[in-house]
Amino acid sequence: MNAISMRLPDDVRRQVFGIETSVDPTSYEGKAGMVAWHDDIYAVVDSLGVCKFITRGFNSPHLLGYQDLAALTRAASGLDLGPDELRDVGRRVIDLERWLNQAFGRTRADDTLPRRYFDEPMPARATRGHRIERDKFERMLDEYYAARGWDADGQLRPERETELIGWL
Repeated sequence: MNAISMRLPDDVRRQVFGIETSVDPTSYEGKAGMVAWHDDIYAVVDSLGVCKFITRGFNSPHLLGYQDLAALTRAASGLDLGPDELRDVGRRVIDLERWLNQAFGRTRADDTLPRRYFDEPMPARATRGHRIERDKFERMLDEYYAARGWDADGQLRPERETELIGWL
């Protein structure tokens, strides 16, 4: 998520992300859902070989969204995937990455930030003087896992693993 998307009017952010978010870059509300949304669309554009800088979530609701990506996919490959199907592709990519990381022993303890983000005040612009509060970060991590459909430890649920095996 970026500062430009944070300054969008409430109704535009709601339209883009599909959830309530705060215009305040230091707020924790809605950030987990925004991160999940960005993860999904960036997984799609990475899979398609499209530059992230021209996608809707990066700078503007006037840039490419799932509808546009579906049209590009259809034009380039003949595959008729709708916007919801493309978002599902992004979710699968993120879940497969998570599954692989789990296989390599990664756990919730690895889903953190460098210590300085918690301990040192941020130096610039709208976040100047703020730091990330560990307890709020942990709650936001819980929200992110819930948005992804993962368990409280950040692990894929067995039924999702079965679904992914079916896609492989």
